[in-house]
Amino acid sequence: MSDTARAADAAPRPVTGPRVARLARQLETARDSAARDALTEAFWGGVTRTGTPLVEALDDAPGHRAVTFLWRGHRATRQVLLMATGIGDRDRPADTLLHHLPGTDVWYLGYRLRADHRGSYRLVADISPGPAPADPALLQRRLVALTAHGVADPLNPRRLPVRRRAVESSVFALPEAPPQPWAGRRAGIRRGAVERHTV
Repeated sequence: MSDTARAADAAPRPVTGPRVARLARQLETARDSAARDALTEAFWGGVTRTGTPLVEALDDAPGHRAVTFLWRGHRATRQVLLMATGIGDRDRPADTLLHHLPGTDVWYLGYRLRADHRGSYRLVADISPGPAPADPALLQRRLVALTAHGVADPLNPRRLPVRRRAVESSVFALPEAPPQPWAGRRAGIRRGAVERHTV
């Protein structure tokens, strides 16, 4: 495989993961709003048990996984932005806006990633009054301003401190990501201490 083909193979590609696609189909055939609410609650119940992002196999790409980032919105949520290392372009934040599943509180964005991918990310919900700007330049400005308020994924317990800021990022590793034995605690090794000194 050439370097160009290898790079193209590793590039994140938008995809709708199987669980979100299944939920969307079920919602389309639900008989009423109570049935749609029950389906949505069952979906979130499953997500709470498994954690996020959702990582699912792809039949047509065995060396890759569908990775779906989720946010549980509410009535005031206008849009949700994903800020992920190696995914999307910092200069084009609108490309990593989550999609809203109509009639639900489910916001999602899926990517096809190589099965050895490891990364960190933060999310931020825009709850500004009024709709999101239709003008691309104004939307860009709003999204850039939002990035300062990014938070760790509340449904992902795996966290990483962010340098020079009092926030955390969420982390995830796909099944074939190289091991990092130095990153976890080891039995028999004493814990260190952190002290702060002002000079």
